[in-house]
Amino acid sequence: IHTMGALALELRSRRDAYHSYHPNCAFMAWGVQAKELMKSQPLNFPFSYGSPLDKLYHLDNAKILLIGVDYKSCTGLHFGECISEVRNIILAGGAVKKDGETVWKKYLDYDLDTVEFNEIGRLMERNRKVRTGKLGEATCRLMDYRMAVESARDYFVSRYRKG
Repeated sequence: IHTMGALALELRSRRDAYHSYHPNCAFMAWGVQAKELMKSQPLNFPFSYGSPLDKLYHLDNAKILLIGVDYKSCTGLHFGECISEVRNIILAGGAVKKDGETVWKKYLDYDLDTVEFNEIGRLMERNRKVRTGKLGEATCRLMDYRMAVESARDYFVSRYRKG
């Protein structure tokens, strides 16, 4: 919760907001398709296939709006990073409540890193795939979700795949 922005915190508290369940990588959605997007999330590889990010990728016209943050805050790019299959696999873990007790759940994940997300964003901006504007003093960036995922995937594949 400490890493969420004000808008996410507000939406999270609404009765009609839906949440996925994962010890470290849960999502929240609000709106017409929120329930379907949050219906299930795999424990292993929580940002990859079968995740809310994957389901969002298959929706027509899904968008990403960044308000006052850079591309390192763009969680959606992790789906492109995952499907590039260039990252090492790690064993991760997190606490969950089960039968009223806190238990530690281990799961497999990719060793994800946002360090290159700003470079991916700059490439998308250079290719005029991102609309920018201001909301008060905040710089806003609007882009097509599927295009952003594919840009991230292509970036990682071209940078890290051998042969």
